[in-house]
Amino acid sequence: MGYQDVAATLIRRGALLNVRDALGNTPLLLAITGGSLEIAGLLVDKGANVNVRTRQHETALTLAEAAGWHQLVKQLRSRGAHH
Repeated sequence: MGYQDVAATLIRRGALLNVRDALGNTPLLLAITGGSLEIAGLLVDKGANVNVRTRQHETALTLAEAAGWHQLVKQLRSRGAHH
């Protein structure tokens, strides 16, 4: 079982998609900054807040653009993400 399978299982079992850790990061922000494109896409598909910001005021969209993840950028924008 890979990380994407684990994430999908946790989401199916009710994991909170928009919970913040001690540093203020959500699962979506962590997936993007951690290089987990597939998990980031899964979180967006399952309803994660696409307009969440880091403590440095970076958005998920800004982070995805900086990573060069064009498909995720399109996905975020289709869900209403903005800077």
